[in-house]
Amino acid sequence: MKTMALALLFFVWISPPLLAQQQRSVELYRVKIVAKAGWQAKGILYAVTDSLILFTYAEADRFGELTVKSGNVALTQVRKVVLHRNNRVSGALKGALVGAVATTFVTVRSLQKNPPRSSVFYGINLVMAASGGGGVGALIGSFFDNSGQGVIRPDNRGDGVETLRTQLIPFTYQYQVNIMNRIPKKVIPY
Repeated sequence: MKTMALALLFFVWISPPLLAQQQRSVELYRVKIVAKAGWQAKGILYAVTDSLILFTYAEADRFGELTVKSGNVALTQVRKVVLHRNNRVSGALKGALVGAVATTFVTVRSLQKNPPRSSVFYGINLVMAASGGGGVGALIGSFFDNSGQGVIRPDNRGDGVETLRTQLIPFTYQYQVNIMNRIPKKVIPY
């Protein structure tokens, strides 16, 4: 009985490093650009040039068909840029891990007080508790994950346009693709 609980805890402990070894991908950032004049622009951050922020967005026509369009905003017009990471996988993984471990621990403690009739039911209870706790934890973790959100404002002292540009560059799609293309592929020696 305890071996199954230890095996389950070991699996939960070892799974994050295994998941971390997957291929890296480009993270898309949704942006809300607030201008000094008060208007806003929303889309996916694509690139930053010396004077412009380039982004893409989808727009529906009167028939409901989506078309992808691009827009730009001058860096001198920007009051602030709000960034949101487009995926919430990290929060969901953390929540699932915490939920699975917590419910498994509570289930093991409960089953020690009231043991089931056979070891098969013990294992079934543990698996169902871990999967249920992991599912609920994933939902809660993805809902409350705000680690992918940030606000970037131009610096009022000195050259605010240059500081805004240098802060935004690492979040652009173009920059991330360029960085990933520079990473050499692993060469396995013979």
